[in-house]
Amino acid sequence: MKKYTLAAAAVATLFVGSASAVEVNLSGNIQEVCEASASTTALNDMSTTTIPGFYFECNDRDGATVTITSAEGGLQGIDSEDLVIPYVATLSVGGFGDIILDLTTGGNTGANDASESLSYTGPQLLNGVAATLEINFGALTTGTGAWAGAYYDQLTIQISAI
Repeated sequence: MKKYTLAAAAVATLFVGSASAVEVNLSGNIQEVCEASASTTALNDMSTTTIPGFYFECNDRDGATVTITSAEGGLQGIDSEDLVIPYVATLSVGGFGDIILDLTTGGNTGANDASESLSYTGPQLLNGVAATLEINFGALTTGTGAWAGAYYDQLTIQISAI
């Protein structure tokens, strides 16, 4: 039995004697992406309107905040500055929560740069998510309560990493 043990030990030392290794260091950088995009950027019909085609993506682990801002605080009349038609803008982000910008509380005068925000977690926006913007002009849909004329407002929708 001792002969077999010595022979096995002698064979094992033949393979241990010469060894070589190479180390490979791996490193890299993934750029931060936190973007908003839309396929439709104008609305010229003043009725309850749903606008699809918004898209948000953010690969920040902490998530991102989406903000919707009205420049005029409502549809401002071109003929009568600071006289606005109030409305509600609802941005539905992939079923993860709605941002509701209610511009009906100021009556017929709007507060410039009125805004609402909502924060989303990193996993919710990591692979990108579709969103829909709904504009509800209230009284305009029933044909009452608005003076004739041209009106405008500009909504800014922004995404910022947390």
